Amino acid sequence: MLLVGALVVASQATIASDRGVLDASYSCVSRPSEIRELGFATRGIVGEVRVKPGDRVGVGDLLATLNTEVQRQQLAVAKIQAEDDTTIRQAETTVEYRKTEVEMLRRARAQDGGTDAQMREAVYRAAGAEIELANARVRQHLNQTVLRREEAQLREMEIKSPIAGTVLDVLKRAGEIVDETKAVVTLVSVNPLRVDVDVPTRDAAEISVGQGAEVVWEDIDDKTPMRGKVTYKAPAGDLGARRIQLRVELANPKEIPSGMHGKLRFLAKEEGATDGATTPNKPPTSAGEKAPGAGPSKK
Repeated sequence: MLLVGALVVASQATIASDRGVLDASYSCVSRPSEIRELGFATRGIVGEVRVKPGDRVGVGDLLATLNTEVQRQQLAVAKIQAEDDTTIRQAETTVEYRKTEVEMLRRARAQDGGTDAQMREAVYRAAGAEIELANARVRQHLNQTVLRREEAQLREMEIKSPIAGTVLDVLKRAGEIVDETKAVVTLVSVNPLRVDVDVPTRDAAEISVGQGAEVVWEDIDDKTPMRGKVTYKAPAGDLGARRIQLRVELANPKEIPSGMHGKLRFLAKEEGATDGATTPNKPPTSAGEKAPGAGPSKK
């Protein structure tokens, strides 16, 4: 009886501990899941900005370009050079001629015609023609590489959106000079919303990535909880504060603005099996995350 009683008490204590984590609420502030400050990868004069604050953009949409007139002319020259095969065709003709010359001298030598010196000269010229043909092919390959480089430089004079989101700010206008360090367009995405909370280490031990959570916002009248999931749990805590950072992402199809204050509560695992936002556990990044392929100031 004493053993059974001890097990019941222990079970009740575990349940009470779990409920303590689930019943607790944590103050939080929402922030965008993506903020990107985009710029050009090369210095130049802004030719066109196609967006304004508030515009919705999709992945790959063209946002701005530099003045590309000079670069397009360079690209045209590179294309002509890359497609020009006249040097190769001339070298191939020369090779055929020198081979025929050698063959004719061989026949003449078989009939005691010509001289050894003429034969050596013909063989030498044939070998030189082969080298010239190989050299012409290398030059064409280099011209094709230059063409690809000019095409890449033209792409660097464009800013395309790496995310689906909304234009938050436009920092440069047509005619202004920019370089690689200057942001031109700032994009933001609030679907999903992101919330980071510091949870006591003891409570965090009961929470796992993928577990459900919900937030009630204090700054709007609608008190319907917004549900999401834990997407990141820090592997190391704050030793002084005895807390561990957890990240929750909340599906936000209505695109409620970020920056709102609220109360976050973690759900029981079966309760949190919803369609909330979820991504693999990954370290948190700064609000300005650098965007590949969009220039040194892209984020």
